[in-house]
Amino acid sequence: MLLTWAGESDKCTGEINPTGRFRLEQADPMNQSIDQLSINTIRTLSMDAVQQANSGHPGTPMSMAPVMFGLWQRHLRYDPADPLWPNRDRFVLSIGHASMLLYATLHLAGVRAVDAKQQVLNQPTLTLDDIKSFRQLDSKTPGHPEFGLTAGVETTTGPLGQGVANSVGMAIASKWLASYFNRPGFELFDFDVYALCGDGDMMEGVAQESVSLAGHLGLGKLVCLYDANLISLAAATDDVSTCELLPSSAVSAGPPPLVGRCFILMPAACMKSCVGRWRAP
Repeated sequence: MLLTWAGESDKCTGEINPTGRFRLEQADPMNQSIDQLSINTIRTLSMDAVQQANSGHPGTPMSMAPVMFGLWQRHLRYDPADPLWPNRDRFVLSIGHASMLLYATLHLAGVRAVDAKQQVLNQPTLTLDDIKSFRQLDSKTPGHPEFGLTAGVETTTGPLGQGVANSVGMAIASKWLASYFNRPGFELFDFDVYALCGDGDMMEGVAQESVSLAGHLGLGKLVCLYDANLISLAAATDDVSTCELLPSSAVSAGPPPLVGRCFILMPAACMKSCVGRWRAP
C-alpha cells in the first residue's frame, strides 16, 4: 500500500512497504509543478469558501491538502464518471468540520452528480457556484458532509468519531462481500476504505471501540489517516483527556509506519492492522 505525504515543503512522497516501514524520497520533479498547483488549488478553494460563508474551518483543509491530493491522485481506486461503482474504494472524512477539503477535491476530480433515482448524470456533482454557496441553507455543500445530498460523500459525518466507526464497518463489509460473492478468478469485491480523522474523533468512545475492533479482527482493507495535532478547542489533548487515543489492541508488533504527523491504520494481506505515531520534537 502506497501513501503520499507532503510536509512543510510539499515536496516529499512516502512509501509504506509490506514490512510496515516508511521511507521518504523526493517527489518526481517532472510532476512537481502540476502536483503543487493541484494542492494549492484545494487550499485556495477551501479558504475562499470559508471566507465567503464567514463560517467554517480552513485550517485542516489547508494542512491536509497534500495528503488528500496524494490519496485521490495516486492511490484511490475511484471512477469520477461512475461514483456508484460497487467496487470503488471508499473515502470517509470523519473530521466532517473540514468538509471543504472533500468538496474541493470532488469539484476538481470532476465527480459526476447522481439523481434521486440513483442515476449518474452527465454533470458535475459540485460546481464552482455550489462551492460559493458553502454552508448556506439548501446548498449541496453543508458544513458537514451529508450522504445522499452530494455524490462522492460516502457517509454523513457530523458527530466526532462517527466516520471512524463507519469506515470500520465498510471495511468489514468489503471482507464479507468478498467472502460471499467472489470466486476463483472472479473477484467482484476487494475495495479498500480510507478515513481521515483527528484528535476529536479518537477521543470519542465510538471511535475507541471501533478501532479496537479493527485491531482485534486483524482487519485489512482499511487505512485510517490520523491528523494528529494533539490539541483540542480547550487545551492540549494530554490536558483534557486521559483516554488511550490509540487502543493497544489496534497496535501490532514491529516498526510503525510514519507519515508526517499522521497515525496510520493500514491494510495489507500479509499484515495485521497497525498504528504508528509520530510527535514533533
